[in-house]
Amino acid sequence: MRIGIDARFYGPRATGIGIYTEELIKNLLKIDQTNQYVIFLRKEAYRSYQIKNKNVEKVLTEIPHYSFKEQTALNPYFKAAKLDLVHFTHFNKPIFYHQPYLVTIHDLTMLFYPPRTNFLKKKIFEWVIKSAVKNALKIIVPSQQTKKDLNEYLNVPTEKIELIYEALPSNFKPAKIKNRTILKKYRITKPYLFYTGQQKPHKNLIRLVEAFKDLNRKYPSKWQLVLAGKIDPSHPELGQKIEELNLKDEVILAGFVRDQDLPQLYVQAQAYVLPSLYEGFGLPPLEAMASKIPVIASSSSCIPEILGDGAYYFDPKNIQEMSRAMEGVLLSPKIRQKLLKNGPKILVRYSWQKNARQTLKIYQNLRKLN
Repeated sequence: MRIGIDARFYGPRATGIGIYTEELIKNLLKIDQTNQYVIFLRKEAYRSYQIKNKNVEKVLTEIPHYSFKEQTALNPYFKAAKLDLVHFTHFNKPIFYHQPYLVTIHDLTMLFYPPRTNFLKKKIFEWVIKSAVKNALKIIVPSQQTKKDLNEYLNVPTEKIELIYEALPSNFKPAKIKNRTILKKYRITKPYLFYTGQQKPHKNLIRLVEAFKDLNRKYPSKWQLVLAGKIDPSHPELGQKIEELNLKDEVILAGFVRDQDLPQLYVQAQAYVLPSLYEGFGLPPLEAMASKIPVIASSSSCIPEILGDGAYYFDPKNIQEMSRAMEGVLLSPKIRQKLLKNGPKILVRYSWQKNARQTLKIYQNLRKLN
């Protein structure tokens, strides 16, 4: 069977979907030498991707995500490759692609929290998602929450959806020795709480800053809050809120953090905070657990499903409860010890090898159907 994988998110600066795509391909090729794989890559990844298996070929596909060109110019690449099956690793499948395919839907953020764009683009996003799930032979999801969302909001039959959990990125190596000079680089001068991720509204960072302000009133200048992640100019509210609450010295907008610095920011933090209103899986709290720091997390969406008893939870819409949760983890040795003990037990639940085996089984089952 010739299986195409849309790997355009794959790349050296990959996050989220790109990490999923990279781990899936890497682990599939370890266990499957029978099927032929055609990997569709953008320029930077195409240049760096080294073929080591005889059953793999790569195709340069320099077509941007979420673009008009994606909808009009991607299909000929698949047609030329003479594929039996295509795996779209995200919802952005060409609407007019009608050959056998499956799709991974990581979450429904695009529907629940659409980007700030014009009405027409929002409707197109909605159309593409609905088309992707309607015509897919199978849909892979990383959590029961996404499965439930697809069933309830897009009327996808549950038997069409396959739950396959994701895992800690294999290239994430927790820091073993603390390098204090990294802290100076990011203007960190006190014990701190850490967050890394997007700065979009569903990440709920405004409330996190407000909860930190509440904590700061009780314990003036005792801690800092470090928010790592690319600064999003389309959402200036976060910086404005920090300014409004006079927290410029206490809340650090660290911006994009290089891979070599990130483990240090985890391991030296007092705790990791995940305030999200909505997630499909969530890799950063697993990185925090691997770094042996406590995790404080929202009780919303799939987060308790994924983190289990490895996190200390709060209602993400309740600022006082969020503040109390941070205070509890920062000041209670008993709570901290319990979380640190449970973290490794959570991590062993998830494996990219298992993810690849389950995905390969779907490919094989779909071949029998066609």
